[in-house]
Amino acid sequence: MVGLYPKAIESYQQILAIIPKIDNAKLPPSLQDSPQLLEFNALIGLSISYDNLGENNKALESAEQALKRAQAFGKRDFEVDALLRLASLYSLSYKNYSKSAEISQQALTIARQIKEPSLEIKALQSLSDAYIKQGNYIQAIDSANQILVSAKDKGNPNFQNTALGLLYKIYNQQGNYQKAAATADSRLVLAKQLKIRYYEMAALIDVSESYLSLGDTTKALEAANQSLAIAEESNSSGSKAIALLILARVYQNQGQYEQAIPLVQKSLELSRNSKNYYGEVTAFSTLSNIHTATQRSN
Repeated sequence: MVGLYPKAIESYQQILAIIPKIDNAKLPPSLQDSPQLLEFNALIGLSISYDNLGENNKALESAEQALKRAQAFGKRDFEVDALLRLASLYSLSYKNYSKSAEISQQALTIARQIKEPSLEIKALQSLSDAYIKQGNYIQAIDSANQILVSAKDKGNPNFQNTALGLLYKIYNQQGNYQKAAATADSRLVLAKQLKIRYYEMAALIDVSESYLSLGDTTKALEAANQSLAIAEESNSSGSKAIALLILARVYQNQGQYEQAIPLVQKSLELSRNSKNYYGEVTAFSTLSNIHTATQRSN
C-alpha cells in the first residue's frame, strides 16, 4: 500500500499543474464548477497521501492550501472539509488536541451556518474526539449527545450508531462501565433494527468488553462468541482477527489460558497474512499477557 502513495502524489500534482490551463468560460454551464472541485480534491488527496507516508509538514501544507482555495472559491462546504482535514492532522499527527478542538469548532460553526447536517455531525464527531484525547469528558459527552439528538431528529440511524460508538468510548475511558454497557446494549439494539451485520459485530465487541470490565464474564463470553460468528460470516480477515482477540481476552479473564492461546495465535496468523501490522502487534501483546498470567498462576 505504501508504494501506491508516491504514484497518487504524482497524479494529484499533475492535476494541479493542468487545472490553471482550463478555460472555464469554454466549459458547459453544468461543468464550470468542476475545475474547482478537482483542484480542491487533489489538494486533500495530496494531504492524505503525504500523511500516510509520514510527511506531516507536507500533509499540513496541502491541507492549508485546500482551505485557502476553498475560501477563494467561496465554497463553504469545501471550507468545512478542509478544516476537518486540518483538525485530523493536528490530532493524529501532531497530537495538538487543543488546536484540533479549536479548528473543529470553526468547522462546526460554518456547517451550522450553511445548514449542512452531515457536515455538522462530522464536525461534532471531530470535536468530541479532540475532547476525548484532552481528557475533557464532559464536553466530549456533550458533543456526542448533540450528534445523537441531531441524528434522531433527522432520522439518520447511521449517525445514531456513530454517536453511540463515541459515547461508549467516552464512558469506557472514564471508567464508567455501567453506562458503557448500557450504551453498548443500545448500539446493539439499533444495529439489529438496521440489519447491518458489521454494526452488530462492532456493538457486540463493545458489549463484551464492557461486561468484562464489570466482571460479568458470562455475558462477555456470550457477546464475544456472537461477534465471532458474524465476523466469520463476513469473510473479513480483519474482523475475524479482532473478534478472536476479544474472545481470547474473555477466556484469559476466566483463567482458561489453554482456550485463549489458540485463538490469539489464529488472530496473529490472520493479521500476518493480511499484512495488518497493528493487528499483529496487538495479538503479540495479548499473547505476552496470557503467557505472563499463565506463569503467575503456576
